[in-house]
Amino acid sequence: MALAQESGSVDELQSNVKSLGAMLTSSGDLRSMIASPIFTRSQQEKAVVALAKKAKFSKLFTDFLAVLAQNRRLPALPTILEALDQAYNALKGMEHAEVISASVLSAKDTEILKSALQKQLGKDVAVNVKVDEDLLGGMIIKIGSRMIDDSVRTKLDRLERSLRSGQQSNVHSLTKNLKEVG
Repeated sequence: MALAQESGSVDELQSNVKSLGAMLTSSGDLRSMIASPIFTRSQQEKAVVALAKKAKFSKLFTDFLAVLAQNRRLPALPTILEALDQAYNALKGMEHAEVISASVLSAKDTEILKSALQKQLGKDVAVNVKVDEDLLGGMIIKIGSRMIDDSVRTKLDRLERSLRSGQQSNVHSLTKNLKEVG
């Protein structure tokens, strides 16, 4: 990010990051290639450089991907892309919100959520939406160290804990009452 700032290509780098992130999300073969120890450093480097050229990524980003391949750091690429995205958002004075939803949000729903978060936080918000069907319904929103968990799974877990703790306290009070009677 610092090199992109020096060369005035921060927005171009962010575009490359978003594009590669979308490719990783949609291509199981690409995810397998970057994670597999079967491929040599040279093979991985050739593959990511060819991909970068085909996608018309900047020279800076292409060289960065080549260095990652040479140093066997491609398995960390999703985490690196997320860190670059967060650095870009911080540079632009934006807050980063990760939203995990039980189902895919429409563009309209994403915009409504983004608008509500911007109003609440008082600053621009970049929203990254992921889907986790295990939530059953609702969503989890993570903004920095804050988290809002309004998922059905969490509500059911709370209800279960409440019922269990209620049963234990009832058993305890019943045992206490029986001792007093005895």
